[in-house]
Amino acid sequence: MKLTDEIRGLSDRKKLHRDGRLKSACHEAAHALLSLHLDIPFVGIEVGDKTVERNGTSTEIRGRLIVGDYKYTRRDALSVARVSLAGVAYERIVNPHGNILTALLSGAWFDYTQAAECVEFSGLVDEPNVEKLIDNQLLPKVHGFIIENWNAIMHVGTALAHSGELSYTKVRYLAA
Repeated sequence: MKLTDEIRGLSDRKKLHRDGRLKSACHEAAHALLSLHLDIPFVGIEVGDKTVERNGTSTEIRGRLIVGDYKYTRRDALSVARVSLAGVAYERIVNPHGNILTALLSGAWFDYTQAAECVEFSGLVDEPNVEKLIDNQLLPKVHGFIIENWNAIMHVGTALAHSGELSYTKVRYLAA
């Protein structure tokens, strides 16, 4: 990815390199705002170091979108994949000089693997084509959403960085 004028002009993007908590909070805000846009329910978002269990493995995370009891279906699996990819797109925008691996190592590995699981579950493509669908169709749409909603992401992320957690209702209020 290149540092385009579109990315260069995003307010406070460089500030995120100096403030890890704000960067993590905005990453989670990107997930939350895309969830709102796609009408995928969630309980809230939080930021701060935590250990979570996933498939019997402990993982260290810096924040998360709390989904509660929501279970996605084949019908909404691609929308859920896009919500997961918000973290990948956000990391690539914050660090456009890096490649996809840089984004994954910056906190989006779990996001990408979750998106791939959703795409596989959707049944729209066979397993060898999952990555192609993500890279060629889903990520570009998510990237555009992040760019278009950058100021709202920064606003919600700043509030999250200060409070540590925000409810769904508070995210909706801040995003309005």
